[in-house]
Amino acid sequence: MKRVLTIALTLVFVLSVFSLASLTVSAEALSATCTVTGAGYDVGASETYVTADVMFTSETAFAAGMFSVVADNLVFADCTVAQSLGGEDPEINLDLTQNKVMFTGFSFSPDDDIRSYTELTFVLKFVIEGTALSDVAAGTSWNINITDIDVVNIDEQEYIVDNATGLIHIHNYTGEWASDDEGHWNTCSVCEQDVKSAHTYQWVVTKEATEDEDGLKEEICSVCGHISGEQEAIIFKDYVPGDINGDSEVDNKDLTRLFQYLSNWEVEVNEDALDVNGDGSVDNKDLTRLFQYLSNWDVEIF
Repeated sequence: MKRVLTIALTLVFVLSVFSLASLTVSAEALSATCTVTGAGYDVGASETYVTADVMFTSETAFAAGMFSVVADNLVFADCTVAQSLGGEDPEINLDLTQNKVMFTGFSFSPDDDIRSYTELTFVLKFVIEGTALSDVAAGTSWNINITDIDVVNIDEQEYIVDNATGLIHIHNYTGEWASDDEGHWNTCSVCEQDVKSAHTYQWVVTKEATEDEDGLKEEICSVCGHISGEQEAIIFKDYVPGDINGDSEVDNKDLTRLFQYLSNWEVEVNEDALDVNGDGSVDNKDLTRLFQYLSNWDVEIF
């Protein structure tokens, strides 16, 4: 009876994905496929890199395997386990000098059991050498090749698996963004796919407040300009919020003056600015809010 193993390489990029693969059928041996299906990226603290998920699945359990990874202008840097079905995570051994990955389901129990799996997902990491992602032009692509695949079951029977090649690229959008309440999308000229993602809303002042009329701020997507419908009125103020001492500036002098006021010192204050957090009362919460504001926290003062 012929048993089939499927190996999928899935990447997590806001980017996109092609797949190329072939299948060898043999009546005498187990056969399998390797498919490259996606691409993704991430930005580390000191380097920029793309990440990929490599998923092995099979109708019959497997216990170990190995494969080689080659990517154009990318440096293979790491491999970790994201998910395993049918047993605890396998042990991973890397040879980064030759871009090789080996995984084994050997147990360290007293019985020296060998674990077998119906599905394994690995996360691969590729460094983009010497280039920040922001400096990579739209439409840039990289080939990722998975070669020398060797997968065995608990009886050391081997599966025949052909090499696979996939294309990773940064989307190159062709026109105006389309949007609805759920998200926005555009068409990539490289893969001709519509790429949809969630809105990234920011509060934007769309009307300044005056002495005669309130202003307005709205939630607007910074990518496509979609308006969420959420609005807040802006009340005109003839004082500078947080200006406790009335010198038209907001600095540590105001923090000191507010502390003095709350400590019942006889000091002059701008009474309109005392309720720093806007909750209708003047207390230590206002002192804390002003301290946070002066420390560049993302907080609002009134």
